[in-house]
Amino acid sequence: MNTVEYLKMEGREEGREEGRVEGIEVGKEQAAAVFVENLLKGSDFTIGKIASLANVTEEFVKEVKSKMNGAR
Repeated sequence: MNTVEYLKMEGREEGREEGRVEGIEVGKEQAAAVFVENLLKGSDFTIGKIASLANVTEEFVKEVKSKMNGAR
């Protein structure tokens, strides 16, 4: 294997790893959004309490709530 082939192989591996990490982060955000949505629908908790329970920011909770209201 020459240097160019080696660098291409390393680049592909690095790209795959970055894709995996990005995919995991997207999955975590989607799961948090579903959890927040369920709390908004099924409880009387404040935005602050939901943010605390879901380990997200209040802004994130407000965004989910806004999307829920827009979907109706």
